[in-house]
Amino acid sequence: MSDQELTVFHYRQEIYAMFREALSADLRSVDVRAQDLHDRVAGQPASSQDAILCCDVMRTLFNPLAGDLVVRDTDAGCELELTVKYAIPRPEWGTWR
Repeated sequence: MSDQELTVFHYRQEIYAMFREALSADLRSVDVRAQDLHDRVAGQPASSQDAILCCDVMRTLFNPLAGDLVVRDTDAGCELELTVKYAIPRPEWGTWR
C-alpha cells in the first residue's frame, strides 16, 4: 500500500484486528507498538506523516479509564516508538462476554 493510500481507517481496522486476536487468545491486554502497527498496515518504511497518523490513531483509542497504559511515549522524531497496553475486553464492547 502506498503512503498516499494510508488513512485512519486502515490503522484503526488493524488495531481492531489485534484486539480480536488478543480476545481469541483469552488475553487481558495487548501491547501495540506503533512500528509494529505501521508494518502490519503498510509493510514499508514510514514517512513522518504516516508515523504521526499511526500514533494519532493509537492515541484516539487510548482509554485510561478502561485500564489502558502508555508503556513507552515518544519524543519528537521518534513517533513509531509509542507503545500502548490496551485492556481487553474493551469497555465499548459492553458486557456481552
